[in-house]
Amino acid sequence: MALTDIYTLTRIMNWILLALCSALFAGLRGSLIKIKARTINPYILAWSQAVFAFPLLFTSLWISQKVPITPLFLLFSITSGLLVAVAWTLYVKAISLSEISLVIPPETYLKPLKSDR
Repeated sequence: MALTDIYTLTRIMNWILLALCSALFAGLRGSLIKIKARTINPYILAWSQAVFAFPLLFTSLWISQKVPITPLFLLFSITSGLLVAVAWTLYVKAISLSEISLVIPPETYLKPLKSDR
């Protein structure tokens, strides 16, 4: 077996492992949100993720200095953060009001993405 074959096989195995972990953690995230939405206000649960994530992101970018923090970068980051917070708010509200199987269909993680090409 050639070295490139082993390298390709390793990359495929890593891809499969990461895909399975992603599906597992997405399911666990939905379950934990469903449990926490009973005791915590869904709006606080959703917006707290953005409030805690963005200061850590900007601090790590500032320390590493790998990405120049320009005004355009800040504009897009803040806009993206607000949109993600709104999406999380709707996601948490949907999970708290209905069954997880209706919000996160299992087939989403079992089918590969289809291309129109």
